[in-house]
Amino acid sequence: MQPGQRHEAILNALRDKDSWRVTDLAEHLGVSAVTIRRDVDLLAGRGELVRSHGAVKLPPEPAVEAEGLLLGLLVPTAEYYFGEIIRGARAEAESRGARIALTISEYDSDIDAMHAKQLRDLGVNGLLITPSVSEPAGETLESLLAGIEAPVVLVERDVGPGRADIEQVRSDHAQGGYTAAAHLAELGHRRIGLFLRESATSPRIEDGATAAAAALGLTIAATVKLNTPSFLPLASLIERIAAGEMTAVIAHSDQEAIKLVQQLRAHGLRVPEEVSVVGYDDEVTAIADLPLTAIAPPKFEVGAAAVGLLIDRLLHPERPPHRLALVPSLRIRATTGPAPA
Repeated sequence: MQPGQRHEAILNALRDKDSWRVTDLAEHLGVSAVTIRRDVDLLAGRGELVRSHGAVKLPPEPAVEAEGLLLGLLVPTAEYYFGEIIRGARAEAESRGARIALTISEYDSDIDAMHAKQLRDLGVNGLLITPSVSEPAGETLESLLAGIEAPVVLVERDVGPGRADIEQVRSDHAQGGYTAAAHLAELGHRRIGLFLRESATSPRIEDGATAAAAALGLTIAATVKLNTPSFLPLASLIERIAAGEMTAVIAHSDQEAIKLVQQLRAHGLRVPEEVSVVGYDDEVTAIADLPLTAIAPPKFEVGAAAVGLLIDRLLHPERPPHRLALVPSLRIRATTGPAPA
């Protein structure tokens, strides 16, 4: 059977039966499991089927309930963290028949307001906004949304009290910080450090790690915060690690985590035998020369959930506003291990 014939046979089998285990599908078509897996990978890459827990099925039919809706998406950047959020938002919009108009503010609050007005004037049905400031509550939020009557969903930001009509979707970074610290506690570490780039995310990571420390009997031996690129705080942290003040560090962002591991190894400290490191964001930690254990916020899912909330709000304006917090996951790799004796 030629590849094209096999592909059509796979799709026909899925039309006859909603879901197939890959091994059952191979037996049904009389070909090897290796061949079927290769075909499934190709068809999944084309979007012609979807995989889930060892099974395959046809993708859902595009919903038409949101056809014709235009959603405005305003983010600080299309790079790093937000690139995956944009992809999630676009995928969800396309699956439901809506379109997205994207604008980028480059972390400039004045541009935030200008783009929000432009999107309003474009006639969007609703807005998905990540303000440049970390906490856009109060007058800042009111100024940004002045004159906007369309439904609004904040993405990776907190609305705060006062605007019960505005929805939000964000990653639960406090839970992410807790999970990182709990992982280190399970490995026997009792004194940990925090190495954090100043951002909207860092205070929540610190809150979660501090809560875990209180609950699990850990000590936060050092908290180093960076507001500019600098090796000076990093050098100080490494000195304290070498002196035995801590056996593990949680580092945000990926850049800081990778830099920390490199400098630890340059100073003769073995990772993870002498010190464990957990990164946060998981954008590039997996492809570092020593793959890092990391906390991975559900960025794609945040974008998709935000679009889903906005479309549901537009289609069902009577429903209560929603505010969602999606939980990050722990990805264990090579930089965490048992605490040294």
